[in-house]
Amino acid sequence: SATTDVYIQTGHTITVDNGTAACKTINTFANTSKISFSTAGSILSVYGNLFLFSTTHSLFGTWTAGAKFVFTGTANQTTTNLGGSTSFINLEVNKTSGTITTDGNLRFDNLLNVVSGTLVSGNAKDIQGISNSSNITIAAAGIITQSGGVGVLRVGSTGNSPLGDVTVFGTLNINTTSSNGANVKSLSVETGGTVNVTTTTPVGVVNATNGITIKSGGSYNTLNGTITASINALTNLDLQTGGTMRIATS
Repeated sequence: SATTDVYIQTGHTITVDNGTAACKTINTFANTSKISFSTAGSILSVYGNLFLFSTTHSLFGTWTAGAKFVFTGTANQTTTNLGGSTSFINLEVNKTSGTITTDGNLRFDNLLNVVSGTLVSGNAKDIQGISNSSNITIAAAGIITQSGGVGVLRVGSTGNSPLGDVTVFGTLNINTTSSNGANVKSLSVETGGTVNVTTTTPVGVVNATNGITIKSGGSYNTLNGTITASINALTNLDLQTGGTMRIATS
């Protein structure tokens, strides 16, 4: 239940086989502590924190296509020992209040979907896709915030290979000092959506290989610096009628 902590012992696997599984905090005791999703409708809703045994812990076993892991509830949540070995296939943030803050690089395969609430990537921590089909959707009540430092959006842990399509109906706060920046296949700022970019690097932080689209009612804001610091020079920009782009130098 939402108020019950889960303890996964050494060599044990918890299998989620329905859409109503819920717990508070997940605790693990070894790198062999696992979670599996056996059906397409399997959903695990987590109301507390996520403690991995180590940064090399690969938490998930079988993950059937369509299943998802959900951070939810009203409390502020955190991860511990999140590293590149654990990859979420479908990750959802669906919180009525509060934040989920990662302490390591957040890696996902298919979809990162922020329905409501705030996902905060810890200072100097990445949001990493597995491929350029790893998509991000931020709904109207959702927020993704980079805490700063050298954290980036990309495929893998080095370089600037783009992850998938990023669609923003809510808010995306890009705050990085890395020259690798935010690397995506496309960035679409939808009606009501807002992208805020804060950077100290002189080169284009947002690199969208298929371009940036700012639709009517959408807003792209560079909170410091210049447009060349905010957007890669090779990125196509489609500022549609009713869309807004703002540049602030300080």
